[in-house]
Amino acid sequence: MKFKIFGTKISVTFLFTAFICLIIVTDRSGYSLPMILAVILHEMAHLLTMRLIKCNPKEIILIPGSVRIVSGIATKPSHEIAVSLSGPLCNIMFFLMFYLGFIISGNAKALDFAVINLLIGVFNLL
Repeated sequence: MKFKIFGTKISVTFLFTAFICLIIVTDRSGYSLPMILAVILHEMAHLLTMRLIKCNPKEIILIPGSVRIVSGIATKPSHEIAVSLSGPLCNIMFFLMFYLGFIISGNAKALDFAVINLLIGVFNLL
């Protein structure tokens, strides 16, 4: 499957799609969909930052276990740092937002989504 986001061609391989479907079908905890959404938000933050610093990738290929970016590599160290930090910072921002939502509403699903975002953000900072 191929489509464009922000002028970048996104290619999703069959194996990637099959892997995501397998995760969703075998999930008994109910955490797979919020986790997939958190990962999508994380990767979109990277892509948006690349677009803002004008180093648009030509193509992003999604394969199981990794993401391959064709060209559009940042040349300045400050740009590389900005692109690297944008994903985890996005997840930490969503953690704070959903944790505040949990505090206000007491909704356990908001806490679940907050914790998922925190884990993904911290893991990617390592």
